[in-house]
Amino acid sequence: MRNRNKNIKRLLLIISNLLIIIFGAIFYYYQYNLIKDNIISDIESQNTTLTKSFDLLLNKLKTDISIKSDYILSDENLQKAFYERNREKLYNIVLKEYDQLVKENKYFKIMTFRLNDGSAFLRVHKPEMYGDMLNKKRKIILDTISSHTRQYGFEVGKLKMTYRIVSPVFYKGEQAGVVEIGIEPEYITEYLDQLQKIKKALFIKEETRSVSLDKTKLQSVDDFLFARGDKIFEDNLEQIDIQSMSNKLYVNTIDYIVTTLDLKNHKGETAAKLLMAYDISKYDNKFYELSRSSFIMVVVLILVITFILNIGINYFIGQIVRYYDELMFQEKIVTKNTKLAAMGEMLESIAHQWRQPLSIISTSSTSVRLRRERGTLSDEQLYDICETITNNTKYLSQTIEDFRDFFKHDKEKATFTIEDVFEKTINLVLPKLKNKEIVIADNIDDIELYGYENELVQVLINVINNSMDELIKVEGKRFIFVDAYINCSDEDEVIIKIKDNAGGIPENIINKVFDSHFTTKDITGTGIGLYMSQKIILNSFNGFIEVKNVEFDHNMQSYKGAAFIIRLPYKLNTLS
Repeated sequence: MRNRNKNIKRLLLIISNLLIIIFGAIFYYYQYNLIKDNIISDIESQNTTLTKSFDLLLNKLKTDISIKSDYILSDENLQKAFYERNREKLYNIVLKEYDQLVKENKYFKIMTFRLNDGSAFLRVHKPEMYGDMLNKKRKIILDTISSHTRQYGFEVGKLKMTYRIVSPVFYKGEQAGVVEIGIEPEYITEYLDQLQKIKKALFIKEETRSVSLDKTKLQSVDDFLFARGDKIFEDNLEQIDIQSMSNKLYVNTIDYIVTTLDLKNHKGETAAKLLMAYDISKYDNKFYELSRSSFIMVVVLILVITFILNIGINYFIGQIVRYYDELMFQEKIVTKNTKLAAMGEMLESIAHQWRQPLSIISTSSTSVRLRRERGTLSDEQLYDICETITNNTKYLSQTIEDFRDFFKHDKEKATFTIEDVFEKTINLVLPKLKNKEIVIADNIDDIELYGYENELVQVLINVINNSMDELIKVEGKRFIFVDAYINCSDEDEVIIKIKDNAGGIPENIINKVFDSHFTTKDITGTGIGLYMSQKIILNSFNGFIEVKNVEFDHNMQSYKGAAFIIRLPYKLNTLS
């Protein structure tokens, strides 16, 4: 028997150690790839951010200049002066607006009025220069003249590459000419540099060289010329793949990621390339450091567990048989108690949720009787009170269904919007809000989720009820603010924030508010509402709820209160 036990112990030890080593290898491989994927995701996110930011800034620039152009060109005196070829009058009219544009944007470089033959009539930025004919390669101006419609795009001119907006100018239905506005692309890259420290370079199409660039030899990559930019580009052109949207650049032991953006002319053709590089050495260092730490952790974990097994297995193998029957017995008791506790939580939660609707129904019924006795009950009032009773009766019934579904495994998800959830919530608590003179303000984005709508209604009611219970202690104005939006720093997350001006939660109990049965109220409180809310958010929405004290301003006044923050994984909840 003793030899048999020794063989069993030895076999268990070998199997355990082998499993630990396999687990450690799998865990390290998983950690390694997780670290690698996270870093790649961070880099891709940086590229996406730069690209989206560029597009947003370009659209903003286009919109702003278009609006300002329309405003300037709407001046009938300007139109007339241009139509009558009165240069001095036109200059005096437009100079103030031009100076204002330059003041607002230091990269605003060009404002030129051109006649219908393309010749320069008035350069507001250089009024002494006029009369020259337009080079035929400046197609954006020629196309605007012929099409009589505004054109946008990047194009090379005498001031090198600029973003141009060319607008026709009409006087009494007749085209007097066009006005050309030009802004250097550094306007955009300067803003991008504030988001991510970048190095940048501008490459222009080879075919545009004769338009404006000087006669000095320019280095080329494919059919693009290096026009200007940081030296790391100029000195390492052989590493540049200008056709790729993203590639790497290695300079002086530093790794860069290079993002390439196409600068389109007014016809949507690529006129130039803007290259932006940012240092990713920190990601390499982070990768190697995390990989090494992960490996050391796995090795240490294997050694520690092996050591513990060698010491403990002899003891535990002898206890297994003795404790087996006892554990089986205890497991049955725990399982039974768990089911009873769950049923108790459900009953307490139902009772907690029913208090307010029952109170509203009772109050409404009493109101009907009193008004009827006094002869002040109108048909409209009777209808409204009946509607209130019906809604709350439905809510009582729905509460039973909601909590019964909460403990089922066959719940069905549905698509709903947070706006609808909030509206249903407010309909149920509005009488109590009015009675306690509490103003509720909402700022809810149109966000669609996929999940259990009624359970989210239940959570919001629990939180709002909690705020109302505290607000009745406040003298003066009482507010509840509800905000719902997609997290701007993490678009996979929806945030619902509910805050009040009730003074906040004492620091010594704020970490207990989600504990089962914890309450600051008298014997009427069960403490189950926030506890169940946490379970619903976690189990039904795979989300997270927290509470913190906040200070904020509203209508020029400072307030302090509690803010409940619900975080829901957006993409997960929107999966159908």
